[in-house]
Amino acid sequence: MVDRVKELEALLQKEQKRIKNLLESLEAEGLEPQGPDHSDHPAEWASGLSQREYNEGEKVSLRHILAEIAHAMDKIQRHPEKVFKCEKCGKDIEDARVKAKPWARYCLTCRSRYEKSFLKRK
Repeated sequence: MVDRVKELEALLQKEQKRIKNLLESLEAEGLEPQGPDHSDHPAEWASGLSQREYNEGEKVSLRHILAEIAHAMDKIQRHPEKVFKCEKCGKDIEDARVKAKPWARYCLTCRSRYEKSFLKRK
C-alpha cells in the first residue's frame, strides 16, 4: 500500500509540473503583442478572438485540474488510508480510473450518478 501511494504521489507531482508548464505557456501566448503585420481584416480579427477565448477556457480547465491535484496530494499527506477510496461511498476507486485520472475523487459509479443528475438539472 505504501509503495502504491508513493507511486501515485510521484505521478501527481509529474502531472502537476506538466500542467503548470502548459498553463504558463498559454499565459505567455496571451502576453505577446500584436506585430506590425497584424491585419485589421474582420475574419482574422475574429479568428484571433476565437483563439483567445479558447485559450481562456483551457486556462480555467488547467487551473481546475491543478486544484484537484493539490486536493489529492493533500489527501495523501493527511489521510493516506483514504487515497484510493471514493469520497462519496467509501468504496475503492477502480485501478483503471486511478491510472487514467490519478486525482480522481470518486469511483465510476458515483461519478456516473453525479453526471446523470447534473444533466437532468439542465
